[in-house]
Amino acid sequence: MVRFFQKSVLSFLVFVVCGIPAWIFLGARALLEPEGFWQNLAVTGLGVWILGGFQFFGIILFIAALVSLWTHEGPVW
Repeated sequence: MVRFFQKSVLSFLVFVVCGIPAWIFLGARALLEPEGFWQNLAVTGLGVWILGGFQFFGIILFIAALVSLWTHEGPVW
């Protein structure tokens, strides 16, 4: 039961760390509050092009970390 809790907490931490580009985008969009077509286009375009690439890499890293974490039989720490 303790190992399951440790793996669950580590999975959540990996999720939070790998999702940083998405959190940055959502936070910036909330702070900027774009109005109109051009502001929405600029904020969304920059978010997709710049942070989207990092987020795609983060998703791959997240999947690899989860597979490694949950299939490993040795000590987590």
